[in-house]
Amino acid sequence: THHSSLRAEQQVIACQSGALTETNGHGDNNICPSDNRGMIQDESGNETEEVRFAPAVESQHRRFSLEEYDDVYVIGDVHGCLAELEALLDKLNPGSSDLLVFVGDLVCKGPGSQGVVERVREAPNMHSVRGNNEEKLIAGESDNHGLRARDLEWLRSCPVAISWKETLVVHAGVD
Repeated sequence: THHSSLRAEQQVIACQSGALTETNGHGDNNICPSDNRGMIQDESGNETEEVRFAPAVESQHRRFSLEEYDDVYVIGDVHGCLAELEALLDKLNPGSSDLLVFVGDLVCKGPGSQGVVERVREAPNMHSVRGNNEEKLIAGESDNHGLRARDLEWLRSCPVAISWKETLVVHAGVD
């Protein structure tokens, strides 16, 4: 299967005639125009009208309804630093009814990539988009950092975009 690649290039988002568009500066458009609005089901089965990504990206996009969560935390690049992640979680003290969304790059650089992946994967209220480091691992372009086959499969299953009402989380843009 082909997975969308992620780039660290600055993305340009513009509103043109009421249509939300995203371009990477090369004329590629990854969000469908307003005539492609439609009823979308989120993870809870609730239907809302939202702008949809082009089909190649839409299949890797996960939507959430915040109605079932008390608080939402968006957590930046952890880069395999399990001790620091645990310290942050201790400080935040999230409950099981809180949503934690990671912006990718759970792995690489730090010594605990496997522990970070396991911690996020095992928690039902923690979700992550794929970052460029996950993409490199999946493509076999990077050392596996102690990750097992099931860890890599889970990373492969992570979406490239997570959204909820008026919020979109991606790592560095969707290509």
